[in-house]
Amino acid sequence: LWIDPWLETIWFSIIDTDKSQNMVLIDYWVILTKSKTPFEQRLLQISEDLNLILDEFNPDFVSIERLFFWTNITNWIQVAHARWVCIL
Repeated sequence: LWIDPWLETIWFSIIDTDKSQNMVLIDYWVILTKSKTPFEQRLLQISEDLNLILDEFNPDFVSIERLFFWTNITNWIQVAHARWVCIL
């Protein structure tokens, strides 16, 4: 399972390997959270949707993109919260 965490949009992909060890895309999703929804509810939605994906595919490994620092620290902190929900 590969995860690219943001707050409004979180991308997920299930990737496997074929017999030749080539990567194969199995499925992908986007979780969209609405900006007018309270922050805590957005994090809960991310958690619930991710748990559905984990239950369905039961991946052997999870890869989560790192966050890169940029000038808007407020956005960075909110994205960091979303990333930690995915890690949890």
